[in-house]
Amino acid sequence: YQNYKNYPTDKSLIDFTDHWDTQTSSFEFGELKKVTDVKKDLPDEIEINQFESFDIKNKLRLKLHDNSFFTGQENAPFEKVNHGKVMHEIFENIKTEKDISQAIDKLIFDGKISPDKKLEIKQKIEETFKNEQIKNWFSDEWQIKTEAEIILTNGKTARPDRVISNNEKIIVIDYKFGEQEEEKHHKQVESYMEILRKMENKDVNGYLWYVDLELIKTVK
Repeated sequence: YQNYKNYPTDKSLIDFTDHWDTQTSSFEFGELKKVTDVKKDLPDEIEINQFESFDIKNKLRLKLHDNSFFTGQENAPFEKVNHGKVMHEIFENIKTEKDISQAIDKLIFDGKISPDKKLEIKQKIEETFKNEQIKNWFSDEWQIKTEAEIILTNGKTARPDRVISNNEKIIVIDYKFGEQEEEKHHKQVESYMEILRKMENKDVNGYLWYVDLELIKTVK
């Protein structure tokens, strides 16, 4: 196809067939110019008359969730404390049973637990939910409040782990992890119940749930 025949010939036109190599099936036209590096003379030393800096204490902070953040190894006493904090936070984010996986994922995202621990924790929580009483506490038939603050008579605030209610009654649940039963735990829940009875004209029931011990204690 030689379309150039339709154009005036006062300007030289290129016949592409002259630059086509049929043997190698390649087209060559013009010359490729080589680019040479231009060297610039730079001094051996550079003098800086001004250098800006700032106090790093106000700019950089490390938030370590435990003392094994870099080593990956916990000592036994701290491991128990960390376990309790982590489990408390997981349960704080569980409204109903369907929230278990999402609650664990949140702590993985925050860097508080490693992803390889998810299945172990999830299976353990799901196993506890086989208890019908616990399963009921985490059903959607209740109005649910987790870690909600209650103002005590002395002006201080308290945060029950879980408060669930309906039109007839209120249930206060406090979680304990890896701990032996103690009298102070009962007194803590009793104080929650006393305040709630004054706030609401309903029956108030209280429970201590020792999760690791698989023990539920009624508080009267």
